[in-house]
Amino acid sequence: MPDSLYSDINRIVNPKINTYALYNLYFGDPKKRVLMKHVETMAEKLAKQKMLNRKTAVDSLLNTKAIGVAVNKKEDEAVASVMVNFVPKEERDKIFKKAKVLNLSDKFRFELMNGFTDEEHRRKGLFTNLTDRLLKLRREKTPIFAKTHNIETANRLMTGFRFQPIGDYQAKGETVYLLGLS
Repeated sequence: MPDSLYSDINRIVNPKINTYALYNLYFGDPKKRVLMKHVETMAEKLAKQKMLNRKTAVDSLLNTKAIGVAVNKKEDEAVASVMVNFVPKEERDKIFKKAKVLNLSDKFRFELMNGFTDEEHRRKGLFTNLTDRLLKLRREKTPIFAKTHNIETANRLMTGFRFQPIGDYQAKGETVYLLGLS
């Protein structure tokens, strides 16, 4: 087999195999599917990254509609998470109004949010695997939106999961990209 073909196959197949070999993956209702110690670990990590404060992170993780968590088998520690949450109408309207697409606020009621992977566990397919499995849990392909400051994350959501750009806005001097998946 030519080296380039072997490299291509290895690049595509190995991350998925390694994900299952190295990590336990939990999906669904956080109160039923994920151990509290892993929820607390992810809350601490989200707080450390200044994504949310610790109390808000714990509340958010426990009250989310669905969560995906990767736990390193060797250390039994949560190292990545992604969640889907219902966003109240007032909050959605603020987001969609800033992006000048208020008319879409009622369509997109759920948000893919707080995707996080520990630095040393990145580039191993965890975000992709967690996001893919969470999106497959959607009932009747419920529309979902995501917002991100990171253009690389926006591009990954668009190329890997068929999210479409639906708007953007400025917040704290950064562009926030608003994406939707119907």
